[in-house]
Amino acid sequence: MRLDYSMVHPNWDENITSLSGSQKGEDVSLKWTMCNIGTTNKYYVEFGAIDGFKDCNTLYFREKEEWEGLLLESGKWFPVARNDEINLQIETVTKKNICGIFEKYNVPKEFDLLSVDIDSLDYWVTKQILTEYKPRCVMVEVNVRFKPDESWVLKDNPDWDWDGLKWYGASPMAYKKMFNEAGYTPVYIHVDDMIAIRNDVLEENGFTEPEWEQIYPHENVGLYYTHTMGGTKPLVTELNLDEWEEV
Repeated sequence: MRLDYSMVHPNWDENITSLSGSQKGEDVSLKWTMCNIGTTNKYYVEFGAIDGFKDCNTLYFREKEEWEGLLLESGKWFPVARNDEINLQIETVTKKNICGIFEKYNVPKEFDLLSVDIDSLDYWVTKQILTEYKPRCVMVEVNVRFKPDESWVLKDNPDWDWDGLKWYGASPMAYKKMFNEAGYTPVYIHVDDMIAIRNDVLEENGFTEPEWEQIYPHENVGLYYTHTMGGTKPLVTELNLDEWEEV
């Protein structure tokens, strides 16, 4: 039996109304996930979380279901201040420092939800987290410019910085491979956010791995024409082979 997201999100590549302010309605698919796999400690980690309210994937769980957790934001694109009331901390995360940041803020080794959206080296940061931490469910932004069988990732260059126009992250297939190696199964893509569930959690709840063509049937290049923060400069429309590599 596979998790059927069509009951709450009929068209995977379209935004829907959120429950509590997530950008594209991701919290609807996340709630559906949690309703099906259950919770343990109701703890989340989300970055970038902006101010913990606008476009926040975990706001619904914090305000409506009494979850708690850690929110991280760099402040580069959205100048915000630290907010201890909701545990919003200002940190610039990298592959090298992310596990140290988790330790600094006492993130448990196992928790219910990790949400990653930093418009840059999301792939490498997520991969590093999963070497030491085992969230039951992960949502991470993927780059849906790629065809389903294309496996590309932005090179691990700590000096790379998004200008609001360039391609970032990794293709869905690259994430699928990374998650499988870490013991996770991708189960859905909500517009451009992949949901992956830890294998043991998926199995103990009676679910199986969906067919890849059900998760990611085709690319969605058109999304990025409304997904730019580069002002009047033209959007980058071709893969830069100096910055990307096949995996």
